Parts: sequence; C-alpha cells; structure tokens
Amino acid sequence: MTSQRVQAVAALEHATDEAVAAVLELLSAYGPEPTPAAIEEAAAWNVAVGVERRRALIEQSITREDAAEILGVSAQAVSAMIGRGDLAGLKVGREWRLPRWQFDPESATGTLAGLRDMLAGFPGSLVALSRWVEIETPDLDGLTPRSALLHGRVADVLVLMKAV
Repeated sequence: MTSQRVQAVAALEHATDEAVAAVLELLSAYGPEPTPAAIEEAAAWNVAVGVERRRALIEQSITREDAAEILGVSAQAVSAMIGRGDLAGLKVGREWRLPRWQFDPESATGTLAGLRDMLAGFPGSLVALSRWVEIETPDLDGLTPRSALLHGRVADVLVLMKAV
C-alpha cells in the first residue's frame, strides 16, 4: 500500500461504519492503482500530444514581423511586448511565433481586451491557453472566451479563467 493509503486507512479507524463504507465505495470506483509501466506509457502519450499541439499552434501562428505590421510597430517593439507580457509568443529556434487569436484589428491596441490579464493569470501553458480561448462554453452563453473578449466581456472571461 502507498503511504497515502496507509494514512487514509489510519484515519478511517476512528470513522463510523457508514463513513468507512462510503469511502471504500468511492475508492473502488477509481479501480486498481496503475502499474509503473502504465504510468510511463501515459506520460509518454502526454508528451507526444503536447508536442503535436505545440506544432499545430506554431503552424497557425504568425511571425514577429507579421505581428509588427498588424500592430503598426517595429519587430523590436513586438519583442518588448512579449517580454512585458503584453503579447504571447512561442520560440521556434531563434524566431518568435505569435498565436493569431490574441490579435483584434478592431481594437485601438490591435490586441484582445484583457489579453495581458489572461496571459498573466492562466494556470497552464500558452498551448493550453490557445486551446481554451477557442472552445465554446455554456458559461459564456455558448461563446468562446476569445469571442466573449471581442464582445467586451473581459470580466466574465477572467472569472471563468480563474475557475480553470
């Protein structure tokens, strides 16, 4: 038994029979503990999926120079924006790739409203954030977080993001 299970069993010694039965029922719902080989296989699969998702995001992203043109600034200014957390970018070798979803040509800044707060507060990677902003959610009345930001619902998106 793992040390966590030993601790759980020790804690259950003082519990009522009904509480013990309820806990045992919950534990059995998760099935047997995975083998080391299964854990290793799952970790390898997770890495492979992450690599593929990063590759796909890079393919859908634009260069630093393209971002500079969209924003009406220099390529160096785009690098500075990435450094300050005003834009998100992925390094590919020595080059930056910037996900398209963060740009809004209709806004005064050229970027999504609330972008800086989202980049600073999202609990996962840029790849995960890039997937999250494009998924429709009932919490935003069927909109994607990106669409909600385009509609001015910055506070709603930030609240939802904190629940991720």
